[in-house]
Amino acid sequence: MLVDGTVRERKNNVSRSEIVNITKRYSVEAIAIDNIFELAPREEELIELFKIFDRPPSLIQVTLIEEKHFPLSKLAESLGLCDGKLSPLKAAEVSAKLAFFGIGSEALLFENETRVTISRGRSLTQGGMSKERYRRNIELLILRVTREIKDILEKNRIDFDLYVRKSGYGLENATFIIYAPRYRLFGLVKKRKGHDYVIDIEPISKQKIEFKPLGASLKTPSPPKKYLIVGVDPGISTGIAIMTLNGDILALMSRRWLSRTQLTRIILDYGLVATLATDVNPPSTYVKKLAASLNCPLFVPQRSLTIEEKRQITSTFVEKNEGLKIKDTHQRDALAAALKAFYYYYPKFSQVDSNLEKLGLSLPRDEIKFLVIRGKTVKEAISIVMRRYLTNIKAMLKPVETALEIEKEKY
Repeated sequence: MLVDGTVRERKNNVSRSEIVNITKRYSVEAIAIDNIFELAPREEELIELFKIFDRPPSLIQVTLIEEKHFPLSKLAESLGLCDGKLSPLKAAEVSAKLAFFGIGSEALLFENETRVTISRGRSLTQGGMSKERYRRNIELLILRVTREIKDILEKNRIDFDLYVRKSGYGLENATFIIYAPRYRLFGLVKKRKGHDYVIDIEPISKQKIEFKPLGASLKTPSPPKKYLIVGVDPGISTGIAIMTLNGDILALMSRRWLSRTQLTRIILDYGLVATLATDVNPPSTYVKKLAASLNCPLFVPQRSLTIEEKRQITSTFVEKNEGLKIKDTHQRDALAAALKAFYYYYPKFSQVDSNLEKLGLSLPRDEIKFLVIRGKTVKEAISIVMRRYLTNIKAMLKPVETALEIEKEKY
């Protein structure tokens, strides 16, 4: 154990449970290791291990530097920390010192988000009227607790999404996706394991562990140069349909407990969103906030689509696209929203294509269509892209013109 760069304690043959106890007892800020999977062999086990902590320590793999792996012994030797073979205890000391010097990468296991679930404490085992009375009391109690937590979050200006399962009397259960780390909720929302209801609090894990070099900000990859129409059906299980401006489906999926941060990351892996579409009018708060985070306009139908309309629009599309399968109603609703937006803009897209053919111009059509969705007229969009296109050509020709001028001066 290292404190301000100085070894304060050494111990051999420490079990994993002892590491957890030491970390909690001394409020350890970071655990340094040469391979994070020595703590747990699989990602899922590692995440479950760190969920134990109310405020998880940083997990640092000291042998991973700028996405390259280096032997611990070589790092120790190059920095004069040790020569030759490392004993387990010496390897632990070297790891701690390397992390203290800012060498290595932090393994990011969790989002800066927390899930809070309120549910019934025990099953309904009583019979007759007493069973119904008990159910009513519990469901009303869950509703009251949900409202209390909602008021606390709003009062403290903490962003959240709320999903509930309604019942005849109140709520069967409720889940908050809170856009703040666990420690931000200390003193605001408390865990509870009672006879009547349970409040469970846990950090939201990343879908895949990411590594951030120590002392550096995490690089966000720029989205591929594709313009998208994205349909979303939010809920406990969120449906997503990702479509190109030509009407080709890139992805159709549904995921449970999907936060806006996670969904944004999924979408941006495919490209830049031209418009986000929903099948409901008025749109949900989740969809409004998602559109704001993606910095794109929101397509909302004039009225909410009926189940029959959604079935018709999606079944016709699936018939024309072999291999495309809709697995649940969430995917269907997301696809219906994306298709409704695509068909709304299709006449404008056709105008773009016909105008370019008349003019005989070879310009990036999707870029023009993107600008049309963003509110430009077809003529304005073509003009903007043409100017940009000509400017790029001039920039490319400038070195050639300069070279020709030099050659003229020689003669």
